[in-house]
Amino acid sequence: MRKYITPSCDCGLELDLVVEYEYSPFVAGRLTGPPEHCYPDEHESLVIESVYLIGDGEQNRADITDCLSEEQIIQLESQVMDHIQAEQEQADADEYEARQERMRDMPDPEDFR
Repeated sequence: MRKYITPSCDCGLELDLVVEYEYSPFVAGRLTGPPEHCYPDEHESLVIESVYLIGDGEQNRADITDCLSEEQIIQLESQVMDHIQAEQEQADADEYEARQERMRDMPDPEDFR
């Protein structure tokens, strides 16, 4: 699935960039049990597909992926990974809060004694 983020730029200029990327999270393999149910780990993968410089409006954009140095691509990958991690932490916090809310709504086991 392709996703997009708007990273910050430390180049001293105010640039509007959009990064199009493909991300696959780490999936632990299964190494026990019958061989037909076993499979290896799937390693985390991040591929930056395109980097766009945005002009006046979303339709005025230029693909600058080929103009970026390897160092700039690495910096963008780092920002994308930070973004992915922040999204996951927020999703985990939201899930925890929802679970806590469900627990508060449950009757107290002492009420049944």
